[in-house]
Amino acid sequence: MARMSMHHNLLQLLSNGRFHSGEELGRELGVSRAAVWKSIKLLQKMGMTIFAIRGRGYSLEHSVELLESHKICSEYMTNKDRNLEQLLVLESVPSTNSYLMERIDNDWVKPRAVVAEYQSEGRGRRGRNWCSPFAASIYLSLFYSFDRGVADLGGISLAIGLAVRKAILSLMPCELSVKWPNDLMWKGKKLGGVLVELSGDPLSECKMVVGVGINYRMPNGTNIDQPWIDLSSIVGDNLPSRNELTGALIESILDACSVLDNSGFEQFIEEWSLADAVVNQKVSLQLGNKRIDGIARGIDSLGSIRIESDGVVRSYASGEVSLRVTE
Repeated sequence: MARMSMHHNLLQLLSNGRFHSGEELGRELGVSRAAVWKSIKLLQKMGMTIFAIRGRGYSLEHSVELLESHKICSEYMTNKDRNLEQLLVLESVPSTNSYLMERIDNDWVKPRAVVAEYQSEGRGRRGRNWCSPFAASIYLSLFYSFDRGVADLGGISLAIGLAVRKAILSLMPCELSVKWPNDLMWKGKKLGGVLVELSGDPLSECKMVVGVGINYRMPNGTNIDQPWIDLSSIVGDNLPSRNELTGALIESILDACSVLDNSGFEQFIEEWSLADAVVNQKVSLQLGNKRIDGIARGIDSLGSIRIESDGVVRSYASGEVSLRVTE
């Protein structure tokens, strides 16, 4: 894990889109040309596209907006009664979720959040890796303490997925849906996802760390093992600020957590029906070694997916479920 370093200052200099020589960059940063070269190579290794042309110097593929806590807070703190206890912006970290999970303290009561420019071991659902190039996406994890127990939070992944969708739509209206339980989709392509980790008593207070990944402007040639999309491809140059989007995500997720804690998942069922990416479509559900084919019929009051198979509708809620729309 590392806080902001020379990479941050280097990218600030390169963000104007012009070519800069190694000598010029070294002079501005107070380091040698060799140190600049090493920093460039490390950023390229972390997924950034930086052009290096002899005689001209270095240039970014496109301008980059780096995350800054004061800018995120200025967007987030529209309700001062729900201030975060802490908002930490990191340059790199193995996983933002792991960072918070390893540090949870019994004395934590107020929400906390961590965002990173880069994850070396980003995690998705079911142990999958989450592709996390430097400054190309939003990598956000948030801690929240619930008065409800784990057993009473069955629909939490869906509620968070809806909150992420709501935050994005507030800044850039587009056709976003949510594929059960919480994949953000645009016309059949994955835009982002949610990873919820709960700990505590099944019947009383529990603590949550939720991780959110949103593809913002991914590098050309990014290799992901499923159809995917980023915000840049959807809206072109009309992208919202990364800081603004991060603030909107924090605010929307905290709103959803408050509603869930006070009123339960039932408050989200109608919204889900409007955002459901697979309702009334043929689906395939992988449950362990068993595969279930049928028609998706929405969700039940606990957030479980309802699938009609052989004329019978059943609910499925296992955390190991994998859902795929059939051709």
